[in-house]
Amino acid sequence: ERALSHWKMIRDSGADRRGGVDWYDFETAWADQRLKEDSIWSDSMARWLEIFEKDQFLFIDSIRMREEPENVLSEITSHFNLESFEYDCDSKKESNTARSRKRMTPTGNAFKAMIRLIPQPIRNVLAKPLQRRSLNIYDLPIISIPGELVSLTKEHYEICAEEVIPDLRHFEEMTGFQTSHWQDAFDIS
Repeated sequence: ERALSHWKMIRDSGADRRGGVDWYDFETAWADQRLKEDSIWSDSMARWLEIFEKDQFLFIDSIRMREEPENVLSEITSHFNLESFEYDCDSKKESNTARSRKRMTPTGNAFKAMIRLIPQPIRNVLAKPLQRRSLNIYDLPIISIPGELVSLTKEHYEICAEEVIPDLRHFEEMTGFQTSHWQDAFDIS
């Protein structure tokens, strides 16, 4: 799921083409080492564990963050030995989900470039009233268009299974973080 989501984000933002490649399909993207490095976690974790003790890390499944945010925030607060805090998990914030992510139009790219010329403090003042009203100027059809929706399929799993499954097992051995539910996802038929 992580690799597909990252591939989609790169495609939607056009970063693949800016990087000199065209990740037009997942198989092509997976053949590129850069996507693998962002999707294979055990190598990166091994480097971190050379510097820090395992108990200094807190591993949280994003599903838990969506389903039980209060518990997860309590765990984070406790992990960092912070004072108890009442989090407002009911206020809805826009997030960068695949469904909400949009691709900039040429007009949108020009608009974004012009906005960047405005000093940050002034941009902040201009943005506050829009944010309070949950208005996102980048949602205007002249600025952006919906990205392509791609559903995760058996073929996506088959493309990366040979490398991802051993990586998940290794990550679980190193960290103790349960990955069996992710490994089980590769058993879809």
